[in-house]
Amino acid sequence: MILVTYGPHGWFEKINKLLYRTEWCSKQLDKLGVEYYLYPKMNIITIRAKYVPHNIAAKHGLVPDTHDDNPGWYKIVVMDHVEVEHLQAFLDELSKG
Repeated sequence: MILVTYGPHGWFEKINKLLYRTEWCSKQLDKLGVEYYLYPKMNIITIRAKYVPHNIAAKHGLVPDTHDDNPGWYKIVVMDHVEVEHLQAFLDELSKG
């Protein structure tokens, strides 16, 4: 269905756009000194919870590794609707603490 909908080149472009956004965000996290994990060629960034206040994680829709009051990690899942502007807003708030 994906190939029928997008065609091989359209799907390639879509995936590369997501990977570009993911890589861009990871470089910004590096600049902030935030510890994270990013598996190569994936669109998921996993950030240690100690770097992300709970209210910022909730506001920006980060996914915790557990839904109790003490997550160890939060995930940013870069999908088509996650624009660079959304990532930048998150990073701006994160840098302010």
